[in-house]
Amino acid sequence: MEALDNEKLISGNKQLKLTTHRLRYYDSSSKNSNFTSIMVDKISSIELTYQSNIWLLIIGIVTIPAFIGIILIILFYTTKKHVVSVTPDGGSSVIFQIKGMKRDSIEDFIQKVENASMKLKYK
Repeated sequence: MEALDNEKLISGNKQLKLTTHRLRYYDSSSKNSNFTSIMVDKISSIELTYQSNIWLLIIGIVTIPAFIGIILIILFYTTKKHVVSVTPDGGSSVIFQIKGMKRDSIEDFIQKVENASMKLKYK
């Protein structure tokens, strides 16, 4: 990534980079590749949600064989995941799943995005 004028890296890894000017998301798998870049002064909202398959829990509770029900309930709790959505003023949202990060780290990242956005919006 070539830096813009006065642009500095705030936080990042291979998939997600936050600079003083941009939020960039790279996602590639064997089937497809995805790249989204949002100027941080255009960010209008950030959302942190949990996604899970509620049907696993419901079927697990009403299943007569207890062993299968317990397995489905365990699957419900182990497949629950954090998902962050960053939405700009127009354009595509950046939606990514958080793996292996504690909630405090996620909230810290969101705070960094908000701080970078506010600095550019209210210069």
